[in-house]
This record gives sequence, C-alpha cells and structure tokens, in this order.
Amino acid sequence: MLVSLGPALASGLALLLGVIGGAPDAVDTSPRPEAPRPVTVFALTGRSGEPTEVAIAGLEAVAPAASASPAAFRAAGTTESETTDLAALTPPMETQEFMVAALTWSGADELAPGTQIFVRVLEDDAWSDWLETGDDEAGPDDADTPSGTEPFVTGGAGAVQVAITGAPSDLPRDLQLSLIPSVPLPAVTTLTEPTASPSEEPPSGPPPATAAESSAAQAVVDVAAFTRAAAAPVDAQALAPSAVTRPPIISRSGWGADESLMTWTPTHATLKAAVVHHTAGTNSYTASQSASIVRGIYSYHAVTRGWGDIGYNFLIDKYGQVFEGRSGSLTASATVMPVGAHALNFNTGSMGLSAMGDYSLVDAPQVILDTLARVIAWKFDAAGIDTSTASGFISPGTTYRPAGQALPRIFAHRDVGATVCPGDDIYARLPALRAAVDELLKPAPEPAQVFADVPPGAAFFSDIQWLWEQGITTGAVGPGGARTFGPTDSITREAMAAFIYRFMGRPAFTAPTASPFSDLAPGAAFYTEITWLEAEGIAPGPGDPGGESEFRPTALVTREVMALWLYRALGDPGFLAPATSPFSDVPTTHPAYREISWMHATGISSGAPNGDGTFRYAPADPIRREAMAAFLHRADPLR
Repeated sequence: MLVSLGPALASGLALLLGVIGGAPDAVDTSPRPEAPRPVTVFALTGRSGEPTEVAIAGLEAVAPAASASPAAFRAAGTTESETTDLAALTPPMETQEFMVAALTWSGADELAPGTQIFVRVLEDDAWSDWLETGDDEAGPDDADTPSGTEPFVTGGAGAVQVAITGAPSDLPRDLQLSLIPSVPLPAVTTLTEPTASPSEEPPSGPPPATAAESSAAQAVVDVAAFTRAAAAPVDAQALAPSAVTRPPIISRSGWGADESLMTWTPTHATLKAAVVHHTAGTNSYTASQSASIVRGIYSYHAVTRGWGDIGYNFLIDKYGQVFEGRSGSLTASATVMPVGAHALNFNTGSMGLSAMGDYSLVDAPQVILDTLARVIAWKFDAAGIDTSTASGFISPGTTYRPAGQALPRIFAHRDVGATVCPGDDIYARLPALRAAVDELLKPAPEPAQVFADVPPGAAFFSDIQWLWEQGITTGAVGPGGARTFGPTDSITREAMAAFIYRFMGRPAFTAPTASPFSDLAPGAAFYTEITWLEAEGIAPGPGDPGGESEFRPTALVTREVMALWLYRALGDPGFLAPATSPFSDVPTTHPAYREISWMHATGISSGAPNGDGTFRYAPADPIRREAMAAFLHRADPLR
C-alpha cells in the first residue's frame, strides 16, 4: 500500500532531522555487488514486545523539542479524535545496499487497530517519499508462520527510516525490519542499535505524488498459437495444449532462485481463479534490477516468513517481464496450479499474480495490465476455464465485497482480505483486464496467406505472418508477382541488422559519415541499420569493448550471434545465468552462455530435442528465417 504522510506528520518528522545531526560516512555508490550477502535485520521489539534502542532512537531525539508534540505526527486524513501517536521511529540509518525491505512480527500477534507502518529509503542519493506498507494478509492456509508486511521493493537503496503509529504498548512481539540484498544468503545479521546516519538527510517533507512512468515496452497482445516445428534444428517450442500463446516467462533458474531455500512440499489443486496483487515500494527499479527484486521477495517469503517458497505463482514487473514464482508454476499441467501462499484461506485453486510496484496512488503502466491478461489467458485457456462463470470462491466480507458474494474468475486480493492490494488503479481496471482476457480467449481468425511458400499449417506460420504485419519483412517478389519468404533460408548479417532495427521500431538515427567498419562503405545496403547496431552496442565496432573492425555484411548469422544481438537490443536485461545449462551443447563457459540461457529462460527458444529428454541449441549453426521469425515474435512483449 502506498500512502504519502500528510503535512502534519511530515512536519513532525522534519523536527527529527533538526535534532539528529552528525557527519556520517558517505553512502557507498559503487556498483551493486553480486556476491551473496546476509540479510540485515533490525530488531525493533523483543520477545515481550518491548521496543529496542533502534525502534525509539528517533522518538528520543525529538522528545526534548517542545514543538514536537504527538499531534505533530498525525497521519494524513485523520480527525482529532482519530489521532494516534508514534509508537516507533527509527533514525535515518545507512546500510548495505538492499533491494527489498519488509517488517515481520510474531504470528500470534495482530497489529493494533489503526496502526500504520511507513518506510522511506535512500536511492541514488535521493530520499523517497514516506510510503505506507501494511499487513499483506498472506501465507499458507495451514501453517503457523510470522506475520509481515508486503515486500517493499526498491531500485537499490543504501539507507532506510521507519515510522509506526500507535502506542508503544501496542507494538507486536518480535517486530523486525529485514533488508534483503540482491543475492541474499539464508544467514542474517541482527542489529538492535542504530547504524550511522547517511550523509544525505531526508527532505523536510514529501514531494507530491507523481504519475507512474510510462513503460517504453508496450506489450502487443497476440492470440495466435506458436506452431510446433516439424523437425530439428528449428526450435520445437514446448507448449501446453492451448490455443493461446504462452508469453515469455523467466523461469526460476533464469532469475537465479537458490533452490536450497525451497523447503515447501509442492501440492497442486485444480485451477479455478486468478488473484491479482501488487507489492509495496518506490517503483523506481530498472528492468535489470527486477530479477534481484524477485530473489529478495523469494528470500523474504521462503526464509523470513517461513513459507518455504515464494508466495506468488507469477510476478510481473513494470516493464512487462514475467517471472515464475512458486516452484512448478511454469511447468504445471493444464488444469492445475501449485498451491501458493499469496491470499490467506484462498490459496488452494487460485493463481496469484503480483505486479511489482505500488499502485495505490500512481497508475500502473499499461504493459502490466496487458501482460497480466496474457498470462491469465494462457493458463485459463489450457485449463478450459469459462470466464463468464463464477469461480466457486465466496467473499468472506471485506471493505470491497459483501460477505457471501460469489467471486468472479479474476478478482483482487482486497476482495478476500483486509488490504488495499493491488492498489486503487489496478483495482479500478479489473473490468478492463477481464475483458482483455475474454478477447484473448476468443478463437483467432485464420489470417490470409501472405507468402506463397508459407501456407496455413506450415511451421511457424503465425510467426511469419506476424513479421509481415509488423512491417519487419516484406519478403521477395518473383517474376510472376508471387511473394515468398524463404522460411528455411539462412540470414545474412546485413539482413539481420535490418530485421532488428525494424523490430525495435525503426528508431530515429542519423548514420555517420565515416563508417565504423572497414568492410562497410557509407551508402552500402543497410548502412543505416548496421551503423545503428554499432552505435547501440548491439554489434560493437572497433572502438567498443570487445568490438570488431569488420562487420562482414554478407556472412550468415549464427544462432549464438542472434542471441547476443537480441539480448543487447532489448536493453541488456541483467539476466543471471543459471549454474546448469539448459542446452546439452552450450556449456556454461560458452562466450554467449548468458544470452543463450536467457533465450531459454524467457521462452524465446526451447531448442531442438535430442530424443533423450534434453535439448540442443546449435549455437554455431546459421539461423533459419522461420526460427528468426519465431524468436522475434516471442520476444515482442519484452520490447
């Protein structure tokens, strides 16, 4: 839940900043370390609920100030009779960089009525607004585990401050603040005293809320199925028996799940509904940080909360990237879904999908809604779910749903729990989400044949048709006027440059007057596209790290080069390659291992079967035009 503190509370906290001084060490701005690190835990209360020094250091600092009255800390929108004091206030504390923050407490305790938990973090030398994060009303249905807040995601923070309203006597027992790094260890470092204050003090008041940034990667929803290849070496995409395309989904190995943390015993149930969630946090993360955030949420759910695995089945970032959450969610058979821990008492038979970010006060990028629709439609189609029917779940009675009401096939976490998840914006757009899923589930009309050598039913027919519809290829026109594609032909590097350039939307670019390559003269075929490729670092030239002096325009594009170019064109997504290769012929030492394993993790390439249950990628083979069409089509939602 995202709530800005009101002027009164903000001004009260501003008093603290005038009292807590000092000249601490500068915040470390070096690149994020990828070495595993323990989770930093600040103990805020003890086993009996007594506050620790770190929990009250902020209150003690402002106590001598006569103007720092309890009324100065009122939450926004409350009346005089509803006003509560602060039960805990930490000072601003410098920490090692963390991606996810969260608070937990004894599972036997409930937050006192009216309690609000506010967090703000220091990212890139700037403090975030005060943001509220509440009890996430989640967990396994039949387990006694610690209670906790929604995961508070960041873009890599180096300092934190926490404020909790209420009376100190109402604080729950074993209240802890966990700060989870990019690659978390199961171990924790527990602190009960404040760390040094950061050199950047928080501002005196929060800036006004701003609209969420619009994503440049707007997903294009396409309901045509990927056609299975007839034979190797063209990728034989493994598909559920579904007419709806499986969107690219980064598997657990793709985002670097430490499977030693997975202590949950998998159980499955017939899929009946989808439950939509969001996290808490600043919404300031980059696309390359998303996998780190998922690892942080995994550590929080599996270890800190004691669930043994991540609670959500799938997570969607603000760029449209989809991550497999709960183990087995990606490979589950058509009609079932692993039982998650995302909506207490409503886990069995539901699929939990969480938008990464907080959409209480800001709008979710449209790509999140489009991607939610694609994932839900894919699983609903495979399960044969009729969205016009009720889910079988009944509302327990919440602020948003009366008790006893039959719930639809797609509903929100707030419909079944005391939470505002998934935020007002996404909640208001659920009718549009349901309509988008319905549209995707409609049978796709048979497209008119464009290329004489790619008839309906041919391998990758829909992918090649899509390539034409997007204007990425026009094919070749023969003497009789027949248009052909050449699906089994290989592709030259100059032609591939043109395909990548068009796939990325023909970005505005002025070609240089002097060619960066010794074998490419200004004015040559595809000169603009090739030099754009070099300027973007997709095909590095002689002046770039790892670059080459020649481009070799007429040489054939190999499958390993295709993986490299596509990965770089999509912004170098910061993929963490798995320890075990998904392909029998691509060792982890291969120069393009990260990019090739990313192709597999996102579902862009499944490889060709070896006949023994393993698959090969054939990295050095020239790529065929039909495989290129499939790769670009599958990568389209990631643009």
